[in-house]
Amino acid sequence: MTVHANIHEVLHDGGISSRGDHEFVQLPSAGDRIVLPNARGALDIMRVLYVEHSPVATIRPRMARSDPRATVVVEWIEDYDGDDC
Repeated sequence: MTVHANIHEVLHDGGISSRGDHEFVQLPSAGDRIVLPNARGALDIMRVLYVEHSPVATIRPRMARSDPRATVVVEWIEDYDGDDC
């Protein structure tokens, strides 16, 4: 099972930018690094600042969402050069 997460980047000016929806095999934790595609077609190394969980109740109404979700808030560290991060 994968965990669906929406990624938000905290910009240097304090603003927030959406980096889109992604699926994780394991949800990252604060301090982890993840690699994300950017608008230029390259990759960015990002540091996870915090994660907000949105769990799913075990007993839920028939039309309720059935997959757990999270919001992962990150900050840019550097461009990805192809080496492991």
